Amino acid sequence: MDFKPSALSDYGQIIQKLWSYQTQTDLILINREQDLGVEGLRKAKLSYHPDHMVEKFVICLAH
Repeated sequence: MDFKPSALSDYGQIIQKLWSYQTQTDLILINREQDLGVEGLRKAKLSYHPDHMVEKFVICLAH
């Protein structure tokens, strides 16, 4: 594996790749957690071409 970051933003991708290579024993999917609606995080998450994304909801119980 040869990684040469061209910018500071590349380090996140390198860390993700190294982690997934080192822990890939029986992994089928990696949960990248929520992006909190932050556009940059959403764009980064989508750049990994996810298999699917789960829609989240907030439920409030009325008294």
